[in-house]
Amino acid sequence: MGYDAVAISAGDIQAGGSFLEQTLLDGFPWISANLLGESGQPVAPSYVLKTVYALRIAIVGLTDTLSDEAGYSTLDYQASLPRVLKDIATRCDMVILLSNLADTVNRQIASQFPEIDLILSSDSKLGKMRPVVINQTLITQTSARGKYLGKLDIEWNGGERWYNDRLVPLAELRKRKIAITAQLEQLSPIKNKKKISRLQLQHKRLDKEIKNRMALEANHAGQANRHRLRFIPVQPTNSPKNIEAIVQGIDNTN
Repeated sequence: MGYDAVAISAGDIQAGGSFLEQTLLDGFPWISANLLGESGQPVAPSYVLKTVYALRIAIVGLTDTLSDEAGYSTLDYQASLPRVLKDIATRCDMVILLSNLADTVNRQIASQFPEIDLILSSDSKLGKMRPVVINQTLITQTSARGKYLGKLDIEWNGGERWYNDRLVPLAELRKRKIAITAQLEQLSPIKNKKKISRLQLQHKRLDKEIKNRMALEANHAGQANRHRLRFIPVQPTNSPKNIEAIVQGIDNTN
């Protein structure tokens, strides 16, 4: 499986300095904007720039807080991120942050730095995470230890808003409302009190959801960036060949 960038975590550092040094020399794409070595100098590049078709993408990495790892230290994101974001501001169309920090900190980052479009996090306490939007930033992650493969499809329009393409279409919600209305008209108020009450509650919820969805789609018309996320479970008994087949299957899925 190929990687464009991997943010160094505290767990990676536990493998030893020689491991990081050798893998960097071998061309493995480690990145970290806040990890410093014993000399106080950066251990790896802060970011990488990739061009996908005509879209220029900057991928930035952040390492989580270290505890007694000899020879290494981490800067607070407040001290490291502004400098990096300023450096890439005119060099990219989209900014992705690979963060090993806790979810609460990632949400703070999203609130403070709207120029970050997407945060892919790795909070071990969360597991796989449905995408959430904080300020103008989309945040999501998959489970640790390779339990799931995640496929995030993005239709990038350069806008400041995100729209979830996995939402039930508005037309489908309206069909459900019409069907419930038809059922209510056919039921006897005397013999079907409980069923009528349940259907009326569903009708009320659908009506509210339709109104909210209409407002949402109106707000996201034009320059919205659309996203769709899938999680694919990986069984522990899978061989490398089977996992590669799963990856290829994801890549071929529309």
